[in-house]
Amino acid sequence: MKKLFSIIFVSLAFLLVSCGEQNTPSTPAKETLEMDVYFLEWYGDYYQNGTTNFVLQLMEDINTYSGTFIAIDFCAEAGTISPVGTYTASNTHEAGHFFIGDGNKGSNIGSMKDSWLEDDMEPIEEGVLTITQQSVGVYKCVFTYKNKEYVAIAQGMANGAYPSEPIDPVTVNFSGTRAYGTYYGSTSVGTKEYMVSLGLTNSFVAMIDFFADDNSTPELLPEGNYTFASNGSAGTMMQGSFKSGNLYPSIIYHVTSTQAVDQGFYLKDGSLNVVYSDDVYTITGTVVSACGSQLNINFTGAIPFSPAQ
Repeated sequence: MKKLFSIIFVSLAFLLVSCGEQNTPSTPAKETLEMDVYFLEWYGDYYQNGTTNFVLQLMEDINTYSGTFIAIDFCAEAGTISPVGTYTASNTHEAGHFFIGDGNKGSNIGSMKDSWLEDDMEPIEEGVLTITQQSVGVYKCVFTYKNKEYVAIAQGMANGAYPSEPIDPVTVNFSGTRAYGTYYGSTSVGTKEYMVSLGLTNSFVAMIDFFADDNSTPELLPEGNYTFASNGSAGTMMQGSFKSGNLYPSIIYHVTSTQAVDQGFYLKDGSLNVVYSDDVYTITGTVVSACGSQLNINFTGAIPFSPAQ
């Protein structure tokens, strides 16, 4: 009997130990991969749905453009310029989510070698993106996906909607005395077009596209108060834009010593008053950029016009 009880006791002890091991399964540790930030960009209300759109691209080795490559298209609350937050996958462009990709647009993951994709990008359909601010303009980005954590530090954020324009609105006073103009003649909407380039303080240049009545004097910008529009109607200035890698007037931009543009403002609102007397123009007013910067212009000088070639 003692032997039988011993066997039963040992068997029960084995079962208890076995059950204990089954109730506490080990969880695989997440693998952490240090990534480089290719870019973090702000696009404003890109989807026209009252959210703020951002795009984050991570690369395993930015020096050789090789390794894992991740692109995440995510949205935050309307009106924000901060990407800080937690974002999960969604099939819609809602605040607090990243948009599930299709291998091309949206959020996708793949692998690169020497700047070339090694295969098609795969849609990201799950995961969590967390962005925290470490200091002014510095963000820690952690993307948890399929038991891996991709970690990167973004040193600043670019303006994807209006490249080179400050996302945070500023107020700048500009003055100038040098300029030239190009007369483009009649437009398809029955107006005349005048492109004016103003040399402003601190190596800034304003390129402003004016439209006046078709009966105005050629090669002489008519006096008046001009506001912004996008249809080329009389008494307006064309709104600035960025298309296919190019800046289109009306814009104010900064030129470096190497003739590169490192800061620009895309003019969207406000007004300029044009006065002409004794071959001298006076152009004054306040214009507002796409991101809300207020730019005060005070120009006095001659503007020689030449016909467009």
